[in-house]
Amino acid sequence: YLKPEDIKADQLMYGAAMGMTESLKDPYTAFFPPIENARSKEDLRGEFGGVGIQLGFVEKTLAVMTPLKDSPAMKAGLKAGDLILKIVDEKENISKDTGGLAIDEAVNLIRGEKGTEVKLTIFRETEKQSREVTLVRDVINVPSMELEWLDNNRVAHIRINKFGEKTLPEWEKIVSEVKAKGAKGVILDVRNNPGGYLERAVELGSEFVSDGVIVKQKDRNKTEVGSVNRQGKLIGIPLVVLINRGSATDR
Repeated sequence: YLKPEDIKADQLMYGAAMGMTESLKDPYTAFFPPIENARSKEDLRGEFGGVGIQLGFVEKTLAVMTPLKDSPAMKAGLKAGDLILKIVDEKENISKDTGGLAIDEAVNLIRGEKGTEVKLTIFRETEKQSREVTLVRDVINVPSMELEWLDNNRVAHIRINKFGEKTLPEWEKIVSEVKAKGAKGVILDVRNNPGGYLERAVELGSEFVSDGVIVKQKDRNKTEVGSVNRQGKLIGIPLVVLINRGSATDR
């Protein structure tokens, strides 16, 4: 049975809203409760309070996939492949074993305000027993794109992880380097890019074409057109675009 004092009205409302959106069977329609909505906005800003860990699973156990450069996690010596067995945040009165925990839930537990502590129980294959690591959260900046040079600096491989708030200035910096080095071709890699701000995508698309429509967005009542909106600096350069099923709206 349920005790009335244990029932939270807001959780009931959030659950109902999530159920309604899930019933639509549309992968691009979702309801975010306040905490998840705040996390989504942080991701688009490319800036949040945390310890700088990319999370994943190793044989169904929560694990460190990559500690970000110069992050609290890297400074504490965490490595890719470290298993995370428990998360403790004494300030928030949280002590949670990670078994059965989804990545989104783990992210919510590990992130927090700059200067606060979170304790992770870590197990590493090369060690005989687990150990607790105390991390002090800091502001983590995650770039929305990365540049790698291929074929003896002839081809620029640009991986775009999301279309966020900082995407345009990051892009302009990369384009300046591509132009300065006289790249003979560009690989635009949007595999596993979950999307973001549509206007950022239009701005980046405008870099490669001189005029015309970049994207059309259609709803029940109207069609919105996003056209070339800037003078492209990479017009005419050979271009390859990489996508996969993880690319937003790939259908």
